[in-house]
Amino acid sequence: MSGKSASVCCPFPRATRREYIGGKQFAHVLLGPPGELSAVEETLVRDKAAESIAKIAKVLSTPQIEEFYIPLLKRLSQGEWFTSRTSSTALYPPVYNKVPWSIQEDLRKGFAALGADDTPMVRRAAAKWFGPFVRNPSKQHVLSDGLPIYRRLQSNDQDSVRLLTIEDLIVVAKQLTPPEVKEQLLKQIRHSIGDKSWRVRYMAATHFNKLAEAVAAELVREELIGQYGQLLKDNEAEVCTAAAGQIPGFSKLLEKEVIFARIVLCHVRAALANHISGLALLLGREATIEHL
Repeated sequence: MSGKSASVCCPFPRATRREYIGGKQFAHVLLGPPGELSAVEETLVRDKAAESIAKIAKVLSTPQIEEFYIPLLKRLSQGEWFTSRTSSTALYPPVYNKVPWSIQEDLRKGFAALGADDTPMVRRAAAKWFGPFVRNPSKQHVLSDGLPIYRRLQSNDQDSVRLLTIEDLIVVAKQLTPPEVKEQLLKQIRHSIGDKSWRVRYMAATHFNKLAEAVAAELVREELIGQYGQLLKDNEAEVCTAAAGQIPGFSKLLEKEVIFARIVLCHVRAALANHISGLALLLGREATIEHL
């Protein structure tokens, strides 16, 4: 077995063998090996190590987390090499709800620093793990601390970072009231759907139904129906195809008259062809024959 393969294999068994070290009261000793592997160069090894640490966190008590896990997290988050900082982003969600409010504040500040890191790879990792992390804080802290992190990532100059914020947007929207979504996220929704990078627009198109379900029906009618039309007319074929695949699901959120006026009649029949069966179920036999 190669050294790399051995490194990949090591973290997982150790993460679940607490019975061999005297019980979960000693589970913190298992943090050592995956903690070291979290800073190595190989991405696969780092990911496996971080996953092992997250598993260990599930069985740690609050005192163990405070004494052993948090220092490890801070060491990785503030590491000189980007590899450790990248791994650390995955380690914030598992313990947020298991620590006192004072440490929760430190965790929010720590994650915010990673979201503003100078290295694109770290910012990309922060965008990937922001969704799982922001599910934990109270709405007050989502608004005060979570939104600034999201907005910074969403406006990043790297499209590889911005495309990951589409799923973050959905998570945040689910935690806010309809007026809050309109006030706090409408600008970001528009920017993501109209992003200059087709890769970001493609991600928005593939997740469009989930986004529509996360916001209020009023915002769907006032804003998202128009944004959806932009995606269906996108210059990139991949974006158009992805958007067309959302037609049956998105149409469930609309009245029949809106479906006819804003989707069926305003967009090319070719975009509807592969999804006509889904629309037919919503529109009924007579309307399908007449319009489709």
